[in-house]
Amino acid sequence: PLPDATLARVGNWRPDSVLAALEVAVDRGVATPNPPPAIRCGRDHWRTVRALAAASLPVPDTLAGADPESLAEAAARRLGFPVIVKQRRSRMGVGVIRCDARDQLDAVLDSLWRLGDEVIVQRFHDARGESLRLLVVGGRVAAAARLRAADGDWRSNAARGGRATAHQPSSDEERLALAAARAIGLGHCGVDLLPGERTVVLEVNPTPGFRHLEAASGIDVARALVEDALGRGKGV
Repeated sequence: PLPDATLARVGNWRPDSVLAALEVAVDRGVATPNPPPAIRCGRDHWRTVRALAAASLPVPDTLAGADPESLAEAAARRLGFPVIVKQRRSRMGVGVIRCDARDQLDAVLDSLWRLGDEVIVQRFHDARGESLRLLVVGGRVAAAARLRAADGDWRSNAARGGRATAHQPSSDEERLALAAARAIGLGHCGVDLLPGERTVVLEVNPTPGFRHLEAASGIDVARALVEDALGRGKGV
């Protein structure tokens, strides 16, 4: 018998196979908070930025290009330095590289291109090593945390040693997170915001880690995710 609902946790190990299985389940009427097209969009930084920008949400200025030399030239001219290079499907802070000068950018882009990786280049937003993670579950912000980078690192990602503390999001932060989830089409997601004079939506993660978020907020995130998925399966 088919389940009432499925909650897909799609990591970096054979994601296309997992998504193929999810597509079959959805085609057979199984409910899920995150449909396969939305997961594919959220796993691709370029597609995510395009979807958020189309919804008039603030995002970092972002470039993609057909070859490393042209991309480096455009980034230097239009974004200035420092810039952030991201593999399009990077996760957990891996494959995210800060370049402070043109020679660094040239070397990074050439190396990644030789490995066959597709990348984007983004303007660096100096949030002083901090970011906000808001977890959206079923049209509400279920939990939130402020992340601070470890000493000697500029990435605030908890998976890279960043420290998570409880955070009470403002109404504007909640509005941004909910709008970002809608723009991608995700019922469950972690929305990363970079605070500052102009808060921007950095990423929308369709399979967010929540161990650090639970510890910081004291909220049973796993229960919230499962209860929402089951509610969808029962038509609630």
